[in-house]
Amino acid sequence: VTIITAKMLKQFGIVSIPETLTVVPGMEVTQATGNDTGNDYRIGYHGTNVIVPRRMNVLIDGMSVYRPAKARVDWKGLPVAIEDVDRIEITRGPNSASYGANSMLAIVNIITKHPREAEGTTLAATVGTQRTAGGTARYGGKFGEATAYRITLDHQQDAGFDSASTLGQGHDTTRINRLSFR
Repeated sequence: VTIITAKMLKQFGIVSIPETLTVVPGMEVTQATGNDTGNDYRIGYHGTNVIVPRRMNVLIDGMSVYRPAKARVDWKGLPVAIEDVDRIEITRGPNSASYGANSMLAIVNIITKHPREAEGTTLAATVGTQRTAGGTARYGGKFGEATAYRITLDHQQDAGFDSASTLGQGHDTTRINRLSFR
């Protein structure tokens, strides 16, 4: 099991879930571009098929986000901002089968911060090369004594790969807006 904590994410300057997986032994992280794919991450474990990763499950707070009909995970569209991540647990090997269907080789379990841990207002912004920019606004509060909530608005964008496609087609820039409530 590999565990990547929120503290590690900040220390390494990691800004996305797919980027996190590049530090995990055995993970293959690639990007594809083309007319039908856009800026699309392809992630597999230990030499398996990264185009159609049928033996690796991805969970957010224990709920699978794997799309069985398409045999894939929409990595860019995951409904979680990196600032809301408490830790990411990657379980590798046959023990992962206890997580159910599509969990033969590996499990990526993204565990978000509990709303009680995120009370108050948090603002974060990032800027980098390739017109990379992002911003996150989060507010957490309580209803009475027993119910806590968190609402997060997140925007991330970039200008894509360092060089244009040699095919003269494809669109690899990213612009994502997320609104999540827990």
